[in-house]
Amino acid sequence: MAKGRNLHIPCDTCGAELNTWDVRACKALGYKKVLVCEKCICKEYDCSKEYLRNALNERYGLVPCQGL
Repeated sequence: MAKGRNLHIPCDTCGAELNTWDVRACKALGYKKVLVCEKCICKEYDCSKEYLRNALNERYGLVPCQGL
């Protein structure tokens, strides 16, 4: 499994630095014009990080990069 890396791109909501997992999650959820971090996605959907990761794994087969 590949190691996640920071992309030096700020989250459009909170300004945190995005990593490859954040971008993959945004694409899977259909975000077209904004890129947001996992924390902001969890806030929007009112769910925990674990719940979001399990949902993305079950629905799309996405698994976070190693080390995240």
